[in-house]
Amino acid sequence: MSLQKTIKLNSGNTIPVIGLGTHALKGEDGIRSIVHAIEVGYRHLDTAELYDNEVEVGEAIRRSGIKREELFVTTKLTSFKHHPDVVEKALDKSLERLGLDYVDLFLMHSPFAFIEQPDSVTASTGYVKDNKDDTSSGDEPKVEANKDTESGKIKGPVDAKIDYIDTWIAMEKVFAKGKAKSIGVSNFSNYKIQRLLKAANIKPAVNQIELHPYFSNIEYVKFNQDNGIAVTAFSPLGADVGEKGLRQDPVITEIAKKLGATNVQVLIAWGVQRNTIVIPMAAEHEYITSNFQQVILDDDDVEKINGLDRNEPVLDLTRFYGPKWSVYVD
Repeated sequence: MSLQKTIKLNSGNTIPVIGLGTHALKGEDGIRSIVHAIEVGYRHLDTAELYDNEVEVGEAIRRSGIKREELFVTTKLTSFKHHPDVVEKALDKSLERLGLDYVDLFLMHSPFAFIEQPDSVTASTGYVKDNKDDTSSGDEPKVEANKDTESGKIKGPVDAKIDYIDTWIAMEKVFAKGKAKSIGVSNFSNYKIQRLLKAANIKPAVNQIELHPYFSNIEYVKFNQDNGIAVTAFSPLGADVGEKGLRQDPVITEIAKKLGATNVQVLIAWGVQRNTIVIPMAAEHEYITSNFQQVILDDDDVEKINGLDRNEPVLDLTRFYGPKWSVYVD
């Protein structure tokens, strides 16, 4: 049985719980993989400007012959385009690359604004934000330049003068124009969601965060869902590191064997049964097809998988920008 389940977003739109993660799908082979996914039954395609494959996703949609209204297309605002004056232009460029009039979901890819590209407005234009409006009693560091604790030098490309609140307000404007049917965020901690909700006119429809049994993020999932924000799991299969990886974990293997399923099908089922949206990436047609087949876990299976949590993310920005840039710091 294929997975055609959907979740209703707070925007009133529905999103398929299984999507195709496309971040590694490029060129002609990538187009063919995406076309195959649509033919199999996928109706949710997840891309981003950062992935440099919006052209391929758009071409695959056209080749598939499917009606636009039957698809749910997500793209994301890159961290280099957070300046409010650039947000709509960035989405327009994404729509141009996709060959679409609108996207179903437009996400802020990260709460952090990076130093912008030459074709964007930079902080030197005089746009300054000092976070004086941040009155939360939370312990999260304010968004400032990432300085090395010993040398005091900035280590990363973070543009501390741009506040994600103002980026969000610009996203609300493109939503109002119908260029995005829903808007949301990605890699936002509970603190950042709380702060955003205080200032937003439109609640984020989705928060896309890393989720898999080695990094189950239970408190974050619950917090978002309790606030009416759907959660999308990226990297739902964990890191692909051979025999030591999540996909080869003995607990997952045991459950898969019992159910006559693949290990990946078990991991996807775990995400779906948490009422999260899951976007596994696959390039080979065989795996794209297999990943779309429904598997049902019983309560004992779910509890066994829950017990695998190691608080071990695949994406760890702290390796590049230091501990204060953990996307989940609170």
